[in-house]
Amino acid sequence: MLLVFGMFAACTTTPDGPASSDTFSDAGLDFSITKPSDWHFITDETLQADRNTIRLSDAELEQLAKRNANAPLVVFTRYPEPYPTLNPSASVTLATMPMEKVPPKYALSLSTEMTKQAYPDLEVVEAVRDHEVDGIQGAYTRVKYTVAFADGQEFPTMIRMWIVPRGKIMFVIGMTSPPEGPDLSEEAFQEILKSIKIAR
Repeated sequence: MLLVFGMFAACTTTPDGPASSDTFSDAGLDFSITKPSDWHFITDETLQADRNTIRLSDAELEQLAKRNANAPLVVFTRYPEPYPTLNPSASVTLATMPMEKVPPKYALSLSTEMTKQAYPDLEVVEAVRDHEVDGIQGAYTRVKYTVAFADGQEFPTMIRMWIVPRGKIMFVIGMTSPPEGPDLSEEAFQEILKSIKIAR
């Protein structure tokens, strides 16, 4: 099962796609990210099908999420989809800053509060703090909550989130897994984070 969530209104971009078997790059954004060699890129069709199965705690929030779900630049998963349980994944979304010239920590704190409206059991595992990505000042947090699907399945979920401001926009980097067990995937996520390249 694939879980990918955008947290702000997305901008539009035209990605170049994988530059090699493992690297996604977007020349217009001067951005690239490399997946582990045994992970899998996910198609737009798979992403849309996944969005349509998510059941939020409030029906209006559910419809809002479906209408305004951000289109990620890239998503890849540890296992091929479909996968019967929570599939560890990494995604990158381009989004607008909620306000100009606000500290990254403020923007990420705001998004965490917005997410809690949809997932009332959200628990902060690592508080929002400053964090550099490819030498650029951003912010990071880690939270966990339960995601329910329309078929009745529920999955405890851990998400690590980074935002990296670039003027009026920001990169939103999300890495999702179960909160414990063999699919926690921490080493792979650190490898992915270190692979990110963003032009100054």
